[in-house]
Amino acid sequence: MNSSESGQERQEAPENEVLTDIRGRIIRALARREHSRYELKVKMTLKSFDSGLIDRVLDQLEFESLVSDERFAEAYCYHRKARGFGPVKIATELRERQVDNSLVDRYVDPTMADWFESASYQREKKFGASKIKDFADKAKQMRFLYQKGFTQDQISSAIGEVS
Repeated sequence: MNSSESGQERQEAPENEVLTDIRGRIIRALARREHSRYELKVKMTLKSFDSGLIDRVLDQLEFESLVSDERFAEAYCYHRKARGFGPVKIATELRERQVDNSLVDRYVDPTMADWFESASYQREKKFGASKIKDFADKAKQMRFLYQKGFTQDQISSAIGEVS
């Protein structure tokens, strides 16, 4: 083996070790919960890994179906909805995580009837089933539902049930 070959091997070995390290860290993160590709890239960038190497690992993991923005969007929507958040907030959070708009539209359809039921349930859970007393009470309940991420139609429907 000549000196140029040994120099190449030394350069490749550390890169392979780095790629293995990045892959291991990403897989450990995915073992805890689903992550979007963007979230994983940010996590690895904060660990001072090279952006090109991160992209290579993420491309390989996407090819192996270990990283999937679609699976992430579905799981994220399910969990946030279960926590009582509305479609506007969930869609905004998915876009912050750079999930493709087509996936956001597929998993967060604000016209579905269950969002209206969820808004009513969240209002009743927080304020009870009693009638709204005055305008201040109505405004407080509407503000609460707005902050949870429900649309104006969903809020009006939930408030209309007890007015």
